[in-house]
Amino acid sequence: MVCRPVSEETESVLMAEKAGIATRMKLYFGEVRTEMSKVVWPTKEELKTYSIVVLISTAVIALFLSGWDFILSHIVQVLFVGGGGA
Repeated sequence: MVCRPVSEETESVLMAEKAGIATRMKLYFGEVRTEMSKVVWPTKEELKTYSIVVLISTAVIALFLSGWDFILSHIVQVLFVGGGGA
């Protein structure tokens, strides 16, 4: 049998499997903190631009779907009710 070096990540997983709940929670939140430090957060200007794009896109899609809903509801009304609308 060959002994290979164990990476820090594998070692922490093995330790967590043997440890109690408090140790596992501490390990989990430590890893969360490490990963969150790697995140590249948007600047204030980028966030503003992205928010505007999302709002405009949402409004355009809402208008598109409202238009199709209006058209299709009138088609269904004419076909099944027999009237031309309100």
